[in-house]
Amino acid sequence: MALSRYDLRRTMVLEEANAIGSTANFALMLPAEAQPPILRLLRDYTTVRIGLGIPHDPAKLARDLARSADLQVQLWQDAVTLSNAAPQSLPVYRFVGSLNEMNNIHERRLSGLRNQVPAEVMGVLIGVSMMAMGFTGFHGGVAGARRRIINLIMAATIALLIMLVVDLDRPSRGLTVVPVQPLIEAIRGIPP
Repeated sequence: MALSRYDLRRTMVLEEANAIGSTANFALMLPAEAQPPILRLLRDYTTVRIGLGIPHDPAKLARDLARSADLQVQLWQDAVTLSNAAPQSLPVYRFVGSLNEMNNIHERRLSGLRNQVPAEVMGVLIGVSMMAMGFTGFHGGVAGARRRIINLIMAATIALLIMLVVDLDRPSRGLTVVPVQPLIEAIRGIPP
């Protein structure tokens, strides 16, 4: 579960970068006077999205989400203005469609950040591990076998596995972070 959620978070970053890049490309097809403010907003939006949820701080996440929403509102206001000025314009239609996809991905990425392995599953994993270690110790005591090194290796392996699951499930708090390189490349591709 933790690995599939990590993969989903990574995929959402890539999809978001692609959507931002497409929106920027469609913005270049808009009238020349409309391009600079829209491209500036897209650069600002991408900058916020690069740091979304990193480092783990609920207050920072709330600020980042509020800033993202504010930038989306400004982009939509520009889109509405352009659409009202040229309702039959194909470039405006494509820009609006791409902006809509960018907003949809925003929600999917946010959902991916918030979804974690349920506490019940983590509890069962830890409980089963403890029970296995208990039975191993009991068997060693009954059999009179002293396998300290083997038992230590098994305990360390189980602890490492649990730590890996927790680390994968908490993408902004551990050693394994979701790479945001696609967003960094997307911001580089937005013309100044």
